[in-house]
Amino acid sequence: MLALFLMVSLCAVAEEGLSSGKATAEWLVPDQPVKAGLSLKTVIRLEVDESWHVYWCNPGEAGMATSAEVMLPTGWKSSGLRHPIPKRFKAGGLHGFGHEGTVDYALELFAPEGFKGNGVFKAKMAWLTCNEDACVPGEITLKLKMVEGK
Repeated sequence: MLALFLMVSLCAVAEEGLSSGKATAEWLVPDQPVKAGLSLKTVIRLEVDESWHVYWCNPGEAGMATSAEVMLPTGWKSSGLRHPIPKRFKAGGLHGFGHEGTVDYALELFAPEGFKGNGVFKAKMAWLTCNEDACVPGEITLKLKMVEGK
């Protein structure tokens, strides 16, 4: 029965951290085999510059939710971006929800039954970084390449 699962490994995880809008993003993948029909738990890490914050999926009275448009190979599915629990803050007199420092967003990928071991994955991230004086939008596209293990 185990012979039915195709084992593959990931290489060339993503470009090194890409920066935009007072933050740097990277897509982290565990060093584990991927099996057809099962899932791979990944993390998109956003390093927000000191004294700046980004917003949660419900930003509050102002701001813009951090989002990811995930583009996957045929047959793959995604959990969508899962936001960690936010902190509440007040900026410019308005209440908001979001994160400072390092923020890890879970993104689970589900391999199709017929997975053959190759594919390119993309996540177009968008966020708004703000401090007490200004807000700066950020947007980047992260890429993962999956190749069949040897």
